[in-house]
Amino acid sequence: MSKYSITFTAENTAIVFTNDKGKSEPMETLATVSTVDAMQLSRKEIAERTSIGAAMLSLVTHILANSSRFDAYKGQTPANEGIPKELKNAFQEQEVKILEPIFVSQLGLKEKGNKDATIAKQWDSYIKELRDGGSYANAKSTALQYFAIVGKLPYVNEDNRRLLPVRAMQKIIANMRTATPHKGIVGKLSDIRDEFNNRTDKTLIGDVATGIALLKELLASFEGMQREELEKNTRNASLLAKPEDIAKQNQKIMEDQRNLTKELGPTLVEVSAKAMAIEATRRASKLNAKKEKPVDAQEVKA
Repeated sequence: MSKYSITFTAENTAIVFTNDKGKSEPMETLATVSTVDAMQLSRKEIAERTSIGAAMLSLVTHILANSSRFDAYKGQTPANEGIPKELKNAFQEQEVKILEPIFVSQLGLKEKGNKDATIAKQWDSYIKELRDGGSYANAKSTALQYFAIVGKLPYVNEDNRRLLPVRAMQKIIANMRTATPHKGIVGKLSDIRDEFNNRTDKTLIGDVATGIALLKELLASFEGMQREELEKNTRNASLLAKPEDIAKQNQKIMEDQRNLTKELGPTLVEVSAKAMAIEATRRASKLNAKKEKPVDAQEVKA
């Protein structure tokens, strides 16, 4: 069974959709515009597109920035999910609560002699047309996604209040959706960071001094693991290289050390470097001849 029955008014000036409960919604049909007039009007729309886009995004941002109703949704949506229905409903409520008083009191409608009932009708028409408009709908949808996923208002920063273009926010969200998710302990740390960055007055932090100590301990541990990995990779690369390449590399090391000792005088640095170069060459030669497997370099005493 169809959701609507569709009829037209006399002379086809409107199309009427009637649902199964008998409620009708008429939509006025459009008069055809000549091609020349259409092109002239489209040129005007194109010229005003940037300023209109900024106006629509400014309205959305004003609503998001002036209601605590949205705090619970800020940055709480995974990148691969859509806008929560509850956030959409809350925003629609706040559209009326925030914009209607401005419409009624600051647009000069009463000063022009409009009665309250007339202004109320004008508001109903305005908010309906605003919501139906493509520019506002696009700005609202993108800004709500950005707020829910990224956890920020559409500003470049809070100081100058420059707005991010809709396309820029869309690219930022798309970039987050294609990013490789962190796993394991790093994934948990990433989640903690996001929770901390999006904290509110109700977020339970715990003892700050203990948190700092734990972070320093974790940082030292991760830095140590990173150094070990770098040393391992460098060592394996050296062991797998050809002996002649190692010899050239060692020769350069020795030359650099001799230049250093000319300035600093005889030190254990040159002796140690020479011993390490000889040991590395010996190990590379043995590996190349398949006489032994790679092993960790041992400490060489001068």
